Amino acid sequence: PISERAPSGEVDVDVGQSDELRVRHFHAKERATNGMTFRWTRDESYVSIVGTAVDVRQLTLWMGDGGRPSAAGAAEADVYLDGAWLGHATAGSGIQPYRFAIPPELARKAGSEDAPTLRLSTHTWNPSKVIGGGDDRELGVMIDRIELR
Repeated sequence: PISERAPSGEVDVDVGQSDELRVRHFHAKERATNGMTFRWTRDESYVSIVGTAVDVRQLTLWMGDGGRPSAAGAAEADVYLDGAWLGHATAGSGIQPYRFAIPPELARKAGSEDAPTLRLSTHTWNPSKVIGGGDDRELGVMIDRIELR
């Protein structure tokens, strides 16, 4: 849901909480030992951005590589808002903020009645194939929070 912290027109999604109506093509919710909730992306994952103001100028993704081994390659993500490329990031260890500028013309479109779609295109890895074990999911990056301000 939209966080109580977010002023009207700003979006703050705690991924892994009650986000079922917003996210598509993510893996199931998980909770870290420290209580943080998150989801892993797949090769292409989507988030419906509802309630955005026309003057938002920044998207922040709180994400990490989830301890991805070097043999799996870098945890790379391309970020799109309503089909427009916002940028590229390589997630590091731990959950960190990655910020992307939202051009004014795209913010105006995002602030319309139609909910824009955030698309995350990520380089995935399969733990079973890389390190062994029973986890055969294709994992992209860990997403903890999505903010538009």
